[in-house]
Order: sequence, then C-alpha cells, then structure tokens
Amino acid sequence: MRDFDGVNDNINYGSNAGIDAFTSKTYSFWLRWDGSDVIDLVAVKSSDTNGQGINTSTTLYGGPGSQLIYFHTWTTNDAVWKGTTQLNDAVWRHIAISRANGDTDVPSMYVNGVAETVTLVQAGTGTQNSDAANSLMNGESDVGTNDMDGAMGFFAYDDAIWTDAEVNRARWWGRPFGGIQVYHPLITDKLTNEGAATANGTATGTTNTNAAIPVVRPGTAMMGMGIGW
Repeated sequence: MRDFDGVNDNINYGSNAGIDAFTSKTYSFWLRWDGSDVIDLVAVKSSDTNGQGINTSTTLYGGPGSQLIYFHTWTTNDAVWKGTTQLNDAVWRHIAISRANGDTDVPSMYVNGVAETVTLVQAGTGTQNSDAANSLMNGESDVGTNDMDGAMGFFAYDDAIWTDAEVNRARWWGRPFGGIQVYHPLITDKLTNEGAATANGTATGTTNTNAAIPVVRPGTAMMGMGIGW
C-alpha cells in the first residue's frame, strides 16, 4: 500500500483520451485516512477549479465531518455530496463511488461494500465543468493542493457505474473482473514504465506501508496495471 504524508505526496496517472471526460465513472480503493485537515483530496481528476473527485473533510460542509465527499465543479457553484460513515480513525476501509455526469445524477457511495446514505450538500449551478484537461491523481489535486494524510491500495478508475456485486468483487479480489480503464494495486515501488499502458502513474514522495493492510484474495485480479486490460 502507498502511504501519503499530508504535505507533498501524490500519484499522477496523467490525462489522455482513454481516461478523460467519462460520462459515467467509478472510483474504487482501500483507504486508511490519518488526516485532520479541512480537505484531504483522495482520488480526483481535478485542479482547484475544474474536474471532479473524492475528498474527506473534518469540518467542511457542516456536521461532524470526516465523511466521504464527492464533488463536481461547476462554473458558479460546485455540486457536492457526502456520505455518513466517519472515517478519521485510521482504520482501513474499502471505498467505492459511482456517478453519471447528468446534471441531477446522485453518486452511489459504498463503505466496506455497504451503500451509504448520500446527502446533497450543495447543488451545482452554472455549467458543469469537464475534467478532460486534468490529470487523474491520488493524494492531491493536479496543481498540488489539499494533500492527503493516509494510505491507499488497490486503486481503480472505470468508465462505468458498478453494481453492488462489482463493488464487492473489488473489495474481496482487488478489482472487478472484465474491462477497466485504470488499475493499480499500489503495492510496489515500481510505478512507472510497466508495459505499454499510458497511465501507469508516477509517485512523488509516497512510501510502502505494511501496517494492518487490507486482505484481498490473490488471483488474476492482481496481475498488472494500466488502461484497458
């Protein structure tokens, strides 16, 4: 698993036609959040002003904080939703979030395979922004802001809405079977130049962590990384 220090660590998968501007998308990963910041960006395809993604927050958008937050930037006010499970206890959990890009589409959020109650915090106004110009990132935005303090593993980004069964396959086997756009188990230091994939990921500052890592069943689901295999 990869450990992020909350200051300047990230994994950058880049941006290209194979991963840009999905009309439907799913993020899936294991997360151990150690943070206490107002905003920690976990998995995003976003800068400060464009794109979409997932963050955790201790105080943002009211309430006790520390829930999953999914956002999509708009030209006037960003659309923001949050889940219910409190995450700021440094415990490993499997996370999955799916959303279509329609103006009124609500994301589905899962924590350890169980669907969250999702609350609309703020409705998007103006025009919904595209993420096409932004890099897919773990740990911070593609302009280096809102760094995450914590660890991640078995990251997947797909151009489809996952079913409950697919979410739980990813939880138990590392990833669902079938085509997928970006996948990396995040269990190796060697994140670059793997095969012919165009979004391998380059790591800045992250280190391996073996502390209470989640257990997944080994199999073909863990063989390799990249786009479209």
